[in-house]
Amino acid sequence: MKKRLFIQNAVILTLCSLFLSALGMAFRVYQSNLIGAEGMGLLQLLLSVYYFATNLAVSGLNLAVTRLVSESAVSGNGASVERVLRKCLGLCLLFGISTGLALFFGAPSIGRWWLGDMRAVDSLRVLAVGLPFLSVSCCIRGYFLAVRNSFKPSSGQILEQLISFAFVAAFFSFFAKEGLAAACCGIALGMTIGEICGNLYIVLLFRLQ
Repeated sequence: MKKRLFIQNAVILTLCSLFLSALGMAFRVYQSNLIGAEGMGLLQLLLSVYYFATNLAVSGLNLAVTRLVSESAVSGNGASVERVLRKCLGLCLLFGISTGLALFFGAPSIGRWWLGDMRAVDSLRVLAVGLPFLSVSCCIRGYFLAVRNSFKPSSGQILEQLISFAFVAAFFSFFAKEGLAAACCGIALGMTIGEICGNLYIVLLFRLQ
């Protein structure tokens, strides 16, 4: 039974990873067609900062939560698992909120001195809003992996990407008419909305279990 569950979870994670990779590639091609070479250059600049911030906000937390919850679950003590998860959530929120605030208020300095392009400031601030939600999602995904339920976190990641894609497709023209900076901000807003919706979804799954 355990071997079957392991194989099942491995297959789900593999298929999810392949689907997300394909969807991400399609999204990047779509973005390139929307904003052109100059826009993609600006987007890649601000995303490089954002991905660095996500590493600070969630790096290692997913694996740490999975291991700690797994060790607590072995004892069969539900109270111990709940206590560990509560502490992990607090730590994830601390990292997510701290990194989000640093990125939000540091965006002007990053845009001026690091990126050399102030057009990235608004987009960085929009992306900063999603970091606490990303941290919480990371923690709960780690919990689900620890209890060998890979479908729920995988479906949350897919939902997040689909919502981001749908938002950009629906509202891009509204942002694009305001210029390149606004167009990138629209893409950043779509990513943030996707993260928030993905977070609400996975939290709901956790509460309903």
